[in-house]
Amino acid sequence: MTTTSEVDEILKGPSAYAACRTTSEVELEELHVWERLEKALALSKVPGVGLAAPQIGLYIQAAVIRVPENSRTRVPAITLNLWNPCVESCADPVVFQGEGCLSYPGESWATNRYGDVLMVNGDLRKYNLNGFPAIVFQHELGHLLGRTFQDFRAYRPLLAGRNEPCPCGSGKKYKKCCLNA
Repeated sequence: MTTTSEVDEILKGPSAYAACRTTSEVELEELHVWERLEKALALSKVPGVGLAAPQIGLYIQAAVIRVPENSRTRVPAITLNLWNPCVESCADPVVFQGEGCLSYPGESWATNRYGDVLMVNGDLRKYNLNGFPAIVFQHELGHLLGRTFQDFRAYRPLLAGRNEPCPCGSGKKYKKCCLNA
């Protein structure tokens, strides 16, 4: 039986930087991948909404996404088991504020992501993900490709003064827009 401290130790490992190989339904079943990912996600000290196989030491293209329903933002619950996923198209570039990762507890960054993603799963089913679920998918896909959320950090421009127009193009003063983002 895996303990919480063992899961935390695994999540801290360098495995997030290794690119993963493709997998098969047979291998996923033989290795009990979905059960192992679910258990690690449930035992994590920090609540999470997704976990990729390399985060638990399996270097295969598999991840789970468990986004709970949010009635305030009208985001429905999303439950996906991803294997060999790929992006067919993406749109609506966004800077997502406060993205974190179970492999880096206590860290969060603003990241460059897309608000709309059309992805194809290993079973050739297509999923159109929007908003937060799209961000979570991109985060987990990054792990499968050997990258972490830190690789997508959005850096704040340092050239604007507090009272100058914000470089993001909003038309607001920098101090009222992106200064504290």
